[in-house]
Amino acid sequence: MKRGWLCGWGVDCEAFAACCRRHFPGEEACVEAATRAGWERLSAEGCGAFGGYSLGAWMLLCAAKRGELVADDVVLLAPFVAFPAEAGMGGRVRRVQLERVRRWLRTDPEGALEDFGRRAGLDLPVARPAEPDALEEGIGYLDSIELESVPGPARAWRAYVGECDALLEPGLVKAWAAGVVVAGAGHAAGPLMDAERRRRAEEWVR
Repeated sequence: MKRGWLCGWGVDCEAFAACCRRHFPGEEACVEAATRAGWERLSAEGCGAFGGYSLGAWMLLCAAKRGELVADDVVLLAPFVAFPAEAGMGGRVRRVQLERVRRWLRTDPEGALEDFGRRAGLDLPVARPAEPDALEEGIGYLDSIELESVPGPARAWRAYVGECDALLEPGLVKAWAAGVVVAGAGHAAGPLMDAERRRRAEEWVR
């Protein structure tokens, strides 16, 4: 089965694809950056299932709201409804911090990404070379409040948030019928994929 993934902001897509293959060897991972163009390419791939990580998860929620994604088999890793802490919808990062990252991106994009990766506790390398236009687009999405709630069709999707996520409030997963707070995990993708892999194994045994 081919699963289309939208990656997290600034994360290296090849490294993310390799992580998917390690955790889900029975799937073909098709990974794109979390941009509008990335979603358009992914939606044309003929994938039978989808997944999103962080900003990529948010973009899948937006696609569901627009009616562009109608699927039952969707996995969300570290999702949020709105990233700015001021919105009170899952994010812990204040807009002044996002503006600081935006200014830094314009002078030293790779330095800004490395700092973000350290603060977020990422377990995957950041994209190199940095793509300023894609990063600027992503910051715009992170700073937006396009969604007010989880779209109805997306409430049945599987969602995972780390208990110790420095960027997101774990209680947000209550919005999903199949939402899981992963004990001891942060914003890193690997432990969240581990939780999804365990769930699949348990369902297979049943």
